[in-house]
Amino acid sequence: MSLRLLEEAVMDKQTFLNNYYTDRKNTRSVKWDLVDSKFKGNNLLPMWVADMDFKVADAITAALAEKIAHGVYGYSFTGSDYFDTVNEWMTNHFNFPLKKAWIRYTPGIVQALYHLLHAFTVENDAVIILTPVYYPFHDAVRDTNRQLITLDLENNDCHFSIDFKAFEKKIIAEQVKMYI
Repeated sequence: MSLRLLEEAVMDKQTFLNNYYTDRKNTRSVKWDLVDSKFKGNNLLPMWVADMDFKVADAITAALAEKIAHGVYGYSFTGSDYFDTVNEWMTNHFNFPLKKAWIRYTPGIVQALYHLLHAFTVENDAVIILTPVYYPFHDAVRDTNRQLITLDLENNDCHFSIDFKAFEKKIIAEQVKMYI
């Protein structure tokens, strides 16, 4: 499905919930079934942004059904339509056209973090992240033997902002090589 078709497929909230919401408790969901043990709490409410509680769009289900019906699960490559769609998004939303050579495919954000850390830093380099943030950001820095530097975002009545003076000071003092 093209980006344009996705943007046109807008529906009201109740229709979306009726069509796509799914209760994922007791389904072997890491988010729902392991949250208390992972974070050592009781009756925690997982607020993960990367693990949704909604079925994927019908077009995605149809594409997967087509692949399943084919019956062969061999290695595939990312076609030019992938790059064209990413470029179209960046151009339309940020007025920033991309060259194909600049784009790298990764199956998810967590793997991308590891790729970026290996590409742009070496062991023991300092890497700064702003907290609170998705926990794999912390893990990726530690797992790749980089020095984790954190700076808390300022919480002003539930509006988070960056203290840029403190940010710059930490970057200089800790000789930070990368910011995620």
